[in-house]
Amino acid sequence: MEEAALNTIVSKYMEKYSVATIGVPDDHILLFPETGFFTFPLMVALALVPKTLEKSYEDQIKRQLMSYSVGINEDNCNRVVIPASLSEVNEEAVIIEGIKYYRKISIETAQNVHKLRSLVVEMYEKVGLKVGAI
Repeated sequence: MEEAALNTIVSKYMEKYSVATIGVPDDHILLFPETGFFTFPLMVALALVPKTLEKSYEDQIKRQLMSYSVGINEDNCNRVVIPASLSEVNEEAVIIEGIKYYRKISIETAQNVHKLRSLVVEMYEKVGLKVGAI
C-alpha cells in the first residue's frame, strides 16, 4: 500500500479517534503476571479512543487496567510479581484472594467481549456483510 493511501486511512481514523493516555487511578496498582500480559512499570496506558468517549467510560477503563494486570490466562499464569508497596500494607491471603477475584472478572469480561463480537459478526452476516478476522 502506498504512503498516500496509508495517510488517508490514518486521517479518517483521526477524525473520530484520539490517541489518549489513560492513567491508573491513585487507589489502583498494576501487577506483573508471568504470562499473558506484559506491562512496564508505568501507571499509564496508550489507547485509541473515540473522540466522543464519555468520562464515565474512561474511568471504567482506568479501573479495568488493574484487573487485567493480574494475568487473564488462568491455565498458564501461576505467578504474579507484586510491588512492595502492595505487599507492605496487605496480608498475603488478602492479596491472593484479590488476584483470584480480579482474574475471574477479567476472564469473564474478555469472554463476554468475544461473545459480543461473535453476535455482531453473525448479525452482519445475516444481512450479507462479511467481517474479516481481527
